[in-house]
Amino acid sequence: QSKGWQRIAYEVKQTRGDFLRELADPQKRAWLEENFNETYFACARDVAEPEEIPDGWGLLVVTTKGDGFTRKKVARHRDGKVTEPKVVMALEAEP
Repeated sequence: QSKGWQRIAYEVKQTRGDFLRELADPQKRAWLEENFNETYFACARDVAEPEEIPDGWGLLVVTTKGDGFTRKKVARHRDGKVTEPKVVMALEAEP
């Protein structure tokens, strides 16, 4: 049983095209929605607008100085299922 810990997923998008491809495939996001308490898109400036973000997801945008993020949309908290106590991370390089 968790002692107040939360599982938060960040889907990092560097380009608008990458973000639009993600929006076109809701099944790709389904696993994150089922297994994490909160889900965020983390983007460079001008990649995504808050009104484009799927229901329940949040949006973090790189600050003007590039030294952090500004939360533009708050993610909805979900209970999320716990399958195994492990951390999953995937990295994908843009061509």
